[in-house]
Amino acid sequence: MTYTKYLIGERFKNNKGFEYEIIGYCFDLKNSHKKRRIRFDSGYECVISTPNIKHGTIIDYGNPTVLNIGYGEKHIDNKLLYSRWYKMLSRCYDVNSHNYKWYGANGVYVCERWLHYKNYEKDVSSMDNYKEMVKNPNLWNIDKDIVEKGNKCYCPDKCKIVSKYENISEAIDRNKSTTSVSRSPVIQMDKNFKILNEYPSIKNASIATGVNSQGISLCCNGKLKTSGGFIWKHKRDL
Repeated sequence: MTYTKYLIGERFKNNKGFEYEIIGYCFDLKNSHKKRRIRFDSGYECVISTPNIKHGTIIDYGNPTVLNIGYGEKHIDNKLLYSRWYKMLSRCYDVNSHNYKWYGANGVYVCERWLHYKNYEKDVSSMDNYKEMVKNPNLWNIDKDIVEKGNKCYCPDKCKIVSKYENISEAIDRNKSTTSVSRSPVIQMDKNFKILNEYPSIKNASIATGVNSQGISLCCNGKLKTSGGFIWKHKRDL
């Protein structure tokens, strides 16, 4: 079997246009494939199989790879924190996210340190209540508003891990100050019609639960049976 020769010092580009240089030779005894150690201009280094050089399928983790602003990692062990990190970036920078209008469109952003996943994981995993969040992730949130009212930055010194109840209560209190003549309280129920929560408006309910506001509205108007797994009703209709 013959192998394509890629020599030390040769430079290439991946599919994203990021340039790298071959800096060493490797040999994988298990798979009997020749490999190369490469270094991107960003400083990121890795070992790859030579066919990946031809196809350009090499990710430069030294450049933002998540939503064109976040710096991810090749190996993610903590799926919980990575999911929270990705959703945070999404609502701040992805205009197609249904939460963007309440976050990124309102000037909410992520600090430079937390644009790097490894920093986010290190900081959040050392916060109070982290172990409780790992045990019951659906009952705990990472909040940016309780430490400093009106805060618009996701960063380690202004965020904390709080119970979902505390997070919802804070969101409701924060939005009570928003006046609206069209505001109508809505009731959240499970599929057995057991009342779970009451919110001052559809917008408040959507912010607190993450359920799409349009879906909640359609439920309240009798055009959908459920939205986000819940039954929704205007309080005035009960």
